[in-house]
Amino acid sequence: MYFYSIIQNMKKYHFYSKITFICNILFCICLYVKSVKIGTVSNDMLMPFSSAIIILGWFVAPILTLIENIYLFWLFIRKHDSGMPAWRIVASVIFLTAQIFVHFIMPA
Repeated sequence: MYFYSIIQNMKKYHFYSKITFICNILFCICLYVKSVKIGTVSNDMLMPFSSAIIILGWFVAPILTLIENIYLFWLFIRKHDSGMPAWRIVASVIFLTAQIFVHFIMPA
């Protein structure tokens, strides 16, 4: 029974991790939109989705990425396997670093 609960928790974590990765990709789209000022013309393809992209990418992604990195660090300390590929763990750390830089260091 114990192993079944561990497997169920890992499935939940993998789903959460995929949502976080999608939000991080939307964060990259937000950076792109901010840098080239896409969205000022009404013919833009991103215009109907711009509010969802901004909310998920700019506001939700840093929170989810921080929670994911704390959980990964906790698994590392307890010497448990996260079951995630190494490239996604590295990408998560890089995204968190970029989000800290963009939200806290660049505006100053």
